[in-house]
Amino acid sequence: MIKVKSPSVYLDTNIFSFLHYRGGNLFATAWSLSTRDWWDNEREHFHLYSSATSFDELSAGIFDAQDASIAEVARIPFLPLTKKTRELAALLIEKRIVPQEKKR
Repeated sequence: MIKVKSPSVYLDTNIFSFLHYRGGNLFATAWSLSTRDWWDNEREHFHLYSSATSFDELSAGIFDAQDASIAEVARIPFLPLTKKTRELAALLIEKRIVPQEKKR
């Protein structure tokens, strides 16, 4: 029997937020249902990773089911923050693929 290595996937803050979303916005509810379906049926086929950044972002806000979202991300291994990940983050911000952090 040939054993195939499972692919890896990075889960950002949005996944954990939508996983436990219970609000009234129709579009957010649709994303939540889709996320929950993937979580329940597909995640076992992947090596899951997240980051301390996602943990910090979830901890910074105040929202319904925040504790559940934080508990979920805390169970996932975090990728290390290295020079290459910082360079990738800078490139994603520069290309406007992700927004620059808002100054508080």
